[in-house]
Amino acid sequence: MVTISDKGCISDTSRKTVTISAKPLVSFSYSGNLCTGSTVSFTSSYNSAGPNNWYWDFGDGQTTNSGAGNTITHIYTAAQSNVVVKHVVTNAQGCPSDTARITLPDIFLTPVASFNIKKDTVCENRPVLFTSTATGIDAWNWDFGNGTGTSVPPFNRTYSSAGTYAISLTVSFNGCLSATVNDVLQVNPIPVVNAGPDKYKNSGNPVLLTASVSPASVYSYLWTPATGLNSANILQPLASPTVNTTYQLKAEDVNSHCSATDDVLVKVIPEVFIPNAFSPNGDNKNDKWVIPALSQFPDAVVRIYNRYGTVIFESKNYPANPWDGKYKGKEQPTGSYVYMIDLKDSRQQFFQGLVTIIR
Repeated sequence: MVTISDKGCISDTSRKTVTISAKPLVSFSYSGNLCTGSTVSFTSSYNSAGPNNWYWDFGDGQTTNSGAGNTITHIYTAAQSNVVVKHVVTNAQGCPSDTARITLPDIFLTPVASFNIKKDTVCENRPVLFTSTATGIDAWNWDFGNGTGTSVPPFNRTYSSAGTYAISLTVSFNGCLSATVNDVLQVNPIPVVNAGPDKYKNSGNPVLLTASVSPASVYSYLWTPATGLNSANILQPLASPTVNTTYQLKAEDVNSHCSATDDVLVKVIPEVFIPNAFSPNGDNKNDKWVIPALSQFPDAVVRIYNRYGTVIFESKNYPANPWDGKYKGKEQPTGSYVYMIDLKDSRQQFFQGLVTIIR
């Protein structure tokens, strides 16, 4: 450098060396799920010895200057589209780079998982209703405590065993995964109801219905029909039906409301009336020894003996083949004959007496 004064005097020449630094060349990349609430990492390509300054504009109104390194993280709090991220590096010599840009795809709203279980009556082997108010979900990931699934609510699920089950759910939308939500489901046992063995009732004599219920708990009881019962709301009522009747017992746990049913048949056994005489004389009146009650005992065996102890008649289906007073096709004389009737029933009823032929 040379200076000339106003008098025309020329100075000596002065010199100084100036260093021209290269401008940083910058690009950057990102990684992570583009979801609200998720952490996205940005990495600058420039990582030369510093001190350097990395400037970031995340495209959502948030910017930062950092001298801590070429990697930074950011969390987007709102869903948005076409997010332009800008990045500039200023090196140790104070030279800024050109602005690098990346346009991010859509940043999706991270879904919120939620579900409800209808718990008013939760019993083994009974459907349990699952519902949810969550919307905009493209994947449901359930852990039911006894298996997993991807069912879209509302739906029913059945638990075959009583117990406590930990239920959890995560949902996702466009790859954005929700936080896990949890609940606990108590599945109650169904009572084991036994209405007792079938009963046989003589007319006029009630029978006790020997029902039982387990496990031990407090139950409400309901017998249907109530006809012929001394009470329809106790475990072991007395039954006095006039005709064969099937009774159903429903037992319900008053706390869990789990219930079950079982049936019992009360069969009314008529009094067996056995006529003591008949008149096989061909007038179509009392020509056969008819015993109407035996129609209720298909396995009954009837035997007739003469005065010598000879079996002169035997039948195992008596209503279809009543005795006509004959033996080997010959009419038997007037007189009394011994009969023996084995009903072959559960009560082992047996009858013996005399029947008289009148001609």
